[in-house]
Amino acid sequence: MLLLRAHVKALLSVAGLLALVACGGGGGASVEASTAVDNGPRQPQATVVRDDNPTAARMALGPADFLPTGAAGQWVYNRLDDAGQRLGGTRIESTPGRDSLQVVETDEGFAPDSTTYRLDAAGWVLASLANTQLPAGAIAVIGEITQYPSPFHGIGSTRVQFRSGDFGRDLDGDGVNESFEFQFRQTMLGYEAVAGPYGEVEALHIRDELLLTVIPSKRGSANATARVEVDDWLVKGAGLVRERVRSLGADGNDVFPPYTLALASVRIGGADPLDVNAISQIRSLAVTNRDLVYDAARLRYYASVPGSVLGQGNRIAVIDAASGAVNYSAVVGSEPGAMALAADGASLYVALDGSSELLHLALPGLTEIGRVRLPADSIFGPYVTETLAASPVDPRVVAVSLAYTGSSPRHAGVLLVRNLQAMPQRTAGHTGSNVIAFGADGGWLYGLNNETTEFGLRRIEVLADGLAERQVLPSAVPQFYLRSLQRSASGLVLGNRLYAEGSLAPLGQISGAAECWPLAAPKLACITHTFGSDFDLLVADAGRSSLLARLHAPTDNQASRRILVAGPPGQLAVRDRIDHPARNESTRILLLSHPALN
Repeated sequence: MLLLRAHVKALLSVAGLLALVACGGGGGASVEASTAVDNGPRQPQATVVRDDNPTAARMALGPADFLPTGAAGQWVYNRLDDAGQRLGGTRIESTPGRDSLQVVETDEGFAPDSTTYRLDAAGWVLASLANTQLPAGAIAVIGEITQYPSPFHGIGSTRVQFRSGDFGRDLDGDGVNESFEFQFRQTMLGYEAVAGPYGEVEALHIRDELLLTVIPSKRGSANATARVEVDDWLVKGAGLVRERVRSLGADGNDVFPPYTLALASVRIGGADPLDVNAISQIRSLAVTNRDLVYDAARLRYYASVPGSVLGQGNRIAVIDAASGAVNYSAVVGSEPGAMALAADGASLYVALDGSSELLHLALPGLTEIGRVRLPADSIFGPYVTETLAASPVDPRVVAVSLAYTGSSPRHAGVLLVRNLQAMPQRTAGHTGSNVIAFGADGGWLYGLNNETTEFGLRRIEVLADGLAERQVLPSAVPQFYLRSLQRSASGLVLGNRLYAEGSLAPLGQISGAAECWPLAAPKLACITHTFGSDFDLLVADAGRSSLLARLHAPTDNQASRRILVAGPPGQLAVRDRIDHPARNESTRILLLSHPALN
């Protein structure tokens, strides 16, 4: 158990221990008759403090690998007898502090028991056994106890902390304090498979033994001994999953019935580390951004940083997918926003909303190739870019969904840019394609109206001189502010629905999802709410419109619009902390890793 002090309490609760000393024997106490002539009380033993540590090589792991201390945790256990019948429950809660950990254990029907550990290079150290019913003199002799050394000693080894001396109390009334001996023995038994909340888990088995002997000052009186034996099974990253406690008298029999704590649930930092569907590998990056794209050739993300960010504004943040390391480009222009990676992966298109331009940057250095100024409206002035889509076959071609500022509806048509030249023919404004994506052959563009109740899915032909709208499917996904129009191997992914390229025929939808984005074919990653504090990810098979996994991501209870960006196999980036479903600026990027995302 986490609470060594609770072990000591169990040790002292062995039936009649102190009474046996005062009465001079009986019960389960071990009698050690004196053969010396009774010539008065024995004086207390001299103080002995000895730590016997194994000299063999230690393990590569320590308590921090098994017992998380970086975030608040809660463990809930069922207390079982040897027949498996439930006797009650136990809850253990931990609160980390600076170089310390406070642990509170609450058994059903009893008051909470609190202990503070010091965390240092030596491991977990219990500095005091105060409130354990031990006399102050004994507590002073015992001093600090290292419950979990760092790193752990090797498998098969036993370490011993031995203390003896003046017990600090006269129990038999002869005017002389009794003596005592105390041992804490810890044996590393090795790895074993034990039952967890979701099935078998591999756990490190550690046995702790606490032995207390009180030696009377009255000659001929019996020593009183008690022993508690505790077997703990610890799982990496999750802590204690199982524990068995026994209390033994000198005759080897149980003084009180043994019991087992079996883990029912655990939450650490808001997540369950044993839940195979919990996303535990998360990197949180404080990068304010207006768009995010992934560069598969270089295993990195690009984030456009608005000018309001002090020191790093008007730049492109470059994020290493493996490490989460962030670097920044030079200033690229005024208010970078929507981005699109060119078909050959050699360049990046960036909308500059502050100057109403489209910027073309060479990769990997993010040096400028050129730029083009977008057209302006005679009444509303320069346009801004709502979304960009790069042709999948021609790196010189990109489509721009234009928007008015300060007007509703905001849509101002879709413009085709070829070789940094704006083509003259563009689609109509007002009701049109706020979100756009090219089809697989580059000959068609698809668009979604996400701002009026028409909610149309549009098929737009790519011409030599621009774009022409050819087909509209009304009410394709009746939901405002959707941004998840993407092309996948299974068809067009639109919100939680799939449509065929060309015919716009419906192919199915993912039940329970609000928006989906393509992963490696045929998988989709979906969020369950477009705006809210809950954050569950659904992984679905697009070909069958079936659910493969439901993943749980810890949240900070902050309502957010979330937009997903597929990264390398097994990883997903999330534009998080968007404070309104209609807005696009995100103040945090999460990199989530889980096998289901492969």
